[in-house]
Amino acid sequence: MIRLTVPTLQPGTIDLLKQYQQELTAVGDYTAQVRSVEAKFNKYNTRTNAAFSEVRARLVDMCCGAIRCHYCEDSEGDSVEHHAPKSLYPNLCFDWDNFLYACTSCNRPKRTQYAVFDAITSAVIHVPGHPRKSDGEQLAPPPAGVPVLLNPRIDNPLDYLFLDIQGRFEFSIFVQPGTSAYERAEYTRNTLRLNRPALYQAREAAYTSFRTALENYVSLKNANGPQHQLVKIQQVIQRAHHQTVWQEMKRQHNKIPELATLFAQAPEALGW
Repeated sequence: MIRLTVPTLQPGTIDLLKQYQQELTAVGDYTAQVRSVEAKFNKYNTRTNAAFSEVRARLVDMCCGAIRCHYCEDSEGDSVEHHAPKSLYPNLCFDWDNFLYACTSCNRPKRTQYAVFDAITSAVIHVPGHPRKSDGEQLAPPPAGVPVLLNPRIDNPLDYLFLDIQGRFEFSIFVQPGTSAYERAEYTRNTLRLNRPALYQAREAAYTSFRTALENYVSLKNANGPQHQLVKIQQVIQRAHHQTVWQEMKRQHNKIPELATLFAQAPEALGW
């Protein structure tokens, strides 16, 4: 999970998203919006809708690798995910800044789980989900506060999390216990299940692939190989999924002899 580069949408797409949001707002109060949000979103979130065609295209541009999940970087991103759940925050249902691309393995456990730091006390408040069926009761909006879940559109997750590339390839927490940063790291790691076993193997395989590609680059460079082939290897590395593994290889290279040797021969790779 790394910081994403976020492109801008075409003005026409932004206007359409605003129009859809206005339609949802017009259904009534908070309770009415919550009860309508799923249907409204499904109405427009289609492959043939012009606005969402561009939304999906730009979300793909943000992916690490070929349409990979913005959270785990492993599985295919197949859902337009709301960082702040639309069932809790219908006012953000069509907000481009609230969209990510997620896989089922990350999206399912997250669902409507969400927490904020209380605006007054800074305590972590776990926002309860709403009942699925309407029984006539009025629903209460979530409390005001700063999101606890890291947002890769805004946050650099590697300021909070540390990937062990010399052991099990699991995420550890990079910041001091007892801080809000620690709570954010722990909540994100647990909510998205970023240490599920299948990801250990995938990250280890990615490490081997990155290292092999870098070895090939160094060998070709030392043999004065063609520049276009060197560029191709660089592009392969930069376009592969599990970019967190590559970022950690750069961050930790001085502590790992095989990486220290490779990056010493290709220091330019530290900028990729």
